[in-house]
Amino acid sequence: MADIIGNDLSNFLDDRFTLGIPGFRNDKISALGGNDRILITDGDDTVFAGSGNDVIEDGSGVIGGSGNDSILGEAGNDTIRAGEGRDTIDGGTDIDLVDYTASTAAVNVNLTRTGAQSGGFAEGDVLRNIENLTGSRHNDILAGNNGVNVILSGDGRDRVSGAGGNDTLDGGTGNDTIFGGADRDRLIGDSGDDSLMGDSGTDVLFGGTGRDTMYGGTENDVLYGGSENDLLDGGDGDDQIIGDSGRDVIFGGFGNDTISGGTDNDTIQGGGGNDRIDAGTGDDLVRADNRSDADFINGGVGTDTIDFNGLTQFFTLARAINSINVNGRFANTQYTGFENVVGTGNADAITGDSQNNVLDGGNGNDRLTGAGGADTLRGGEGNDVQDGGEGADLLLGGNGNDQLRGGTENDRLFGEAGADRLDGGAGNDTLVGGSENDTLSGGDGIDRLQGDAGDDVLSGGAENDVISGGEGRDILTGGLGADVLTGGAGADRFVFDFTAESPNTPGGFDRITDFSDAEDLIYLGRIDTNPALAGDQGFAFVQFGSGAGTVRSFVQDGNTFVEAHVDGDGVADLVIRLDGVHELTAANFFL
Repeated sequence: MADIIGNDLSNFLDDRFTLGIPGFRNDKISALGGNDRILITDGDDTVFAGSGNDVIEDGSGVIGGSGNDSILGEAGNDTIRAGEGRDTIDGGTDIDLVDYTASTAAVNVNLTRTGAQSGGFAEGDVLRNIENLTGSRHNDILAGNNGVNVILSGDGRDRVSGAGGNDTLDGGTGNDTIFGGADRDRLIGDSGDDSLMGDSGTDVLFGGTGRDTMYGGTENDVLYGGSENDLLDGGDGDDQIIGDSGRDVIFGGFGNDTISGGTDNDTIQGGGGNDRIDAGTGDDLVRADNRSDADFINGGVGTDTIDFNGLTQFFTLARAINSINVNGRFANTQYTGFENVVGTGNADAITGDSQNNVLDGGNGNDRLTGAGGADTLRGGEGNDVQDGGEGADLLLGGNGNDQLRGGTENDRLFGEAGADRLDGGAGNDTLVGGSENDTLSGGDGIDRLQGDAGDDVLSGGAENDVISGGEGRDILTGGLGADVLTGGAGADRFVFDFTAESPNTPGGFDRITDFSDAEDLIYLGRIDTNPALAGDQGFAFVQFGSGAGTVRSFVQDGNTFVEAHVDGDGVADLVIRLDGVHELTAANFFL
């Protein structure tokens, strides 16, 4: 190897024999200033063109200077690092690279362009027989030709396109946009939030780091999301899509796709075709398609949801079977590993399992059954029937006139919109009616009932319940136990059907917190004061005394008490406490 250095005059440098030195292979030639002509023969030589307008022939490693250089690569795989000036670069035969890394501004280079390139060090350059490009550290536009290109855009927000040929396109750092073009391309987003579009051909797309958007295009593509939250769309063809890490959104498109969500919480839709979907780890959402496709769907590890909202047929879902039939539109689909279900827009029957399920009926008159586990049931639109089953469940009626039953443990039932019927069942339940005329029954357990708006009917059950009517003309029945009753706004009725519902025992009687002398009514009409006589014998309101069939009130310690006497033994059989001082008359009772 020899170091051949010219001067600032116009030199002719020939690595075969220069300045009396025999030529060597792998020479280093520096032209310096002047308009030089450099001839390279054997060896992988490195040529520094200098500042003049130079002519370089057959240099496999050429660094253009600041002048208007003419570079002819001829045979061999040449690397030409373009400098300033309007250069004419001909790579010759084999695979040649023009590198604009040193450019001080963005370059716009298109290998199909026969005229001058533009921007930065590419300004005025004419490129011929060049296969590969390396961009600058700025926001470049780089385009290949119909050959096999390797394009590395480097730093910056770059736009890279491959045209025809089996290309490798690497965005480097920065938020890049990459178009594969025709044929089989390899697209690499690298770091940054990139957009990768494969177009036609069997393409391989790597998102790398960053939040990437990837579209495979036509034919059979491979999409690999990489880290962070990516959007992957296979397009047409039988695609393989891997979300990897991050919360990815994956759409298979048309074709028989193989999809893996990877880690984190992904959203996946197979699209048309017979797809195989493995949601992977994380709490994933898989949307089933409205097609008669033979899909296999595995929710994987985590709390996963399968969504049939795109379907338009009735179905019954039994988790123990892990398969559904939808009148042939989803007949061949198999699914497993899901905990949560979203129904269709029609009338669905959805049943959970022993896990903690979330069942969402969606539109239509649905029947939801939680079975075991602490379930969440959402009726959505329509007149729905819900049964929480075992476990501490949450039932949400949604719009429509719904029927909700809690089950065996401590449940929460919300009727929401519509005239709903809520039954807490066993356990210490919370029931909230909603906006219209609802019927609430606490059942067994220590329950809390809230009528909310509307004219509601509320019944406590067997234990010490807390019942509030809310707005409207409500009917409140405490049932057995020492209940706390609040009528709320409106003319309310407090019903006592038996003396045992508010007995005269310490801590055993009911309490009314907001009785209105002007509007509210205490209803005792179903208590028969003399069963020995035919018919229902009513009470008489009295100011004093404790005879059989009498009701009286008195004030004690700032509160008002109502006593009802059935048998006339001088001991009240029923006692009700009204918070505050009230001057009651017979008009405040239905006797």
